[in-house]
Amino acid sequence: MRRHLVAAGVAAALVLTAASAAAAGSSGDHPPGGPLKVRALVVATFAGEAAPWFEGENLPLRFTVPGLAVAEENPAGEVRCSRSGLCVTIVGTTKSKSGPGTTALLTWPGWDLSRAKFLLVGIAGISSWNGTIGDAGIGNIVDTNLGTDYVQPRMGHAVKPPLVQPRGWDPFDEDNPYTQATYKLPLADWAFALTRNVPLADSAAAQRERAFYGPAEARQHPSVRRCGVAGHDSFWVGADQARRQDAIYAYRAHQFGLDDRRCTSAFEDPGWAGALSRFHLLDRAVVVRTGSDFEDQRPGTTPADLYDLLHSDQGFAAFGIAVENEYRVGRVIAHAWTS
Repeated sequence: MRRHLVAAGVAAALVLTAASAAAAGSSGDHPPGGPLKVRALVVATFAGEAAPWFEGENLPLRFTVPGLAVAEENPAGEVRCSRSGLCVTIVGTTKSKSGPGTTALLTWPGWDLSRAKFLLVGIAGISSWNGTIGDAGIGNIVDTNLGTDYVQPRMGHAVKPPLVQPRGWDPFDEDNPYTQATYKLPLADWAFALTRNVPLADSAAAQRERAFYGPAEARQHPSVRRCGVAGHDSFWVGADQARRQDAIYAYRAHQFGLDDRRCTSAFEDPGWAGALSRFHLLDRAVVVRTGSDFEDQRPGTTPADLYDLLHSDQGFAAFGIAVENEYRVGRVIAHAWTS
């Protein structure tokens, strides 16, 4: 939910010869005529996000990719593919898994990625003022960890920029900006235009949760939005933290010329995008994040109450529709690439 760059030597270490890759454990049917020509490589971060893809798509080809395996989420390092070039896999949760896992995929010589495009799908947090649970956000990515956090604003101390200082965060790269703080995805506008009218799922549980946030929120229904995702290492809760993420995203957007605002938060996106950027592939990438839970607490309650709610059997009220909606939106994008 709330939710780096890989060292240069990792890529070299993961490169295998085609023959050794085949011997290392490709399985299932193989298309004739050489390596599979991948057109759409879809990555989820855990099994629940990948489930609708595995259930809804015909993916008879199975491959084991060295370096992809993650104990909890994808212990075999498996990728499932269609004969038309749609491949789906799980790279694991957090940046520390998604970055190396994506590098393993990009450097595996058992397939042909020369014309592939890349799609990250998954659930996310969303604030009630930025959208509603069930929404799908398509946009850019900001790593909101790259700075200095402190509990109280440093009053009386001249700190730049004023946009984020009152929120308890300072960048430490003002004079020499970190390029890895933001990832601009040029295909976001195309993907949004393609999917903006896709009908999204809703549920009674999600509707009940919206009602806690007032009449205006209760009238909301899931939709596709053109907005970005904040990638953060920690799972955080509460309106104050959400406002901080908005402010950091806005600062980075101004610093690097991004054309959107934040609407969702997740873990893995900077790791995935960081790996793609090393191979100059961001112009072929799209991220779809769907709101499974509100980041801000219900009115009249505290962040601690929200934490307890999320860890109860009533938490993540929109998890089911969020998973369904990342698939509904994502499959339109993936099929456009493979058709």
